[in-house]
Amino acid sequence: MIKLFRNIRQKQISESRCGKYLLYAIGEIILVVIGILIALQINNWNEQKKAKAVTKVYVNNLIDDLAKDTLMYSVQIKAAQTKFQYSKEIKEYINGTKIIADTSAFIVNLQSIARLLLPSVNSNTYKDLISTGNIKLIHDKKIIDAIRDYYSDQQDWWYMDYKNQLVNGYLPLAVDVIPMHLHEEILKNEIASTFQDFSDKALLNNKVENYTKEDVRQIMSALKDNTAFNFQLKRITRSHLVQVKILGLSKNSAKSLLNILEKWKNSNSKK
Repeated sequence: MIKLFRNIRQKQISESRCGKYLLYAIGEIILVVIGILIALQINNWNEQKKAKAVTKVYVNNLIDDLAKDTLMYSVQIKAAQTKFQYSKEIKEYINGTKIIADTSAFIVNLQSIARLLLPSVNSNTYKDLISTGNIKLIHDKKIIDAIRDYYSDQQDWWYMDYKNQLVNGYLPLAVDVIPMHLHEEILKNEIASTFQDFSDKALLNNKVENYTKEDVRQIMSALKDNTAFNFQLKRITRSHLVQVKILGLSKNSAKSLLNILEKWKNSNSKK
């Protein structure tokens, strides 16, 4: 087409038809401009198609991360509930209001209720969205704000306080009253066990066998009038209950964002 215009232009010049040449020149320019605009539109369409594909991958990865977070919170809620129950039972054993039903479990749980398990959020996708600036690909401010809110509101202040209560407050006092040979047996069982995280199953599976009545008597004697231990036991019992509440709120946030992203994904898949 451009070659045709060039031939016509040369013919018009040779015949000194300047007016017609000018019209053909303008037509040639318009044709070139239209070609450029079409090329830009095609390029823009391709870029938008690529952006949608990248966004889809990010959203799918976020959905997968949130599904894992929801499961993780469920496991940790059960663990915190179990520790809360065991903490109350230990208090009842010490006060003599309840008879020890399982001495092995009692000894193990003295330290198990202080075992630390903190939530670990799957945030790699979010970090990549922020570091690359690709979060803007979502084009929905409400969804972007919901994503930012979830990943920025992880209750770190509470978890650090909870950790301090367990590790530095209660645990040293509990460990101090348990004979060393029982600690060694508990640790040996943990190393040989197959569970990988702190769950109600992990709490229930660990047992000690090589204890004596004298071991139990000494433990109970050391705990009965131990003001510091009883204070810390009461403190972490309450904290386990708060932990259940905190984890529940975080789980609800994960499920809420998961639902938002799934709705966004379904609505955009139809476009």
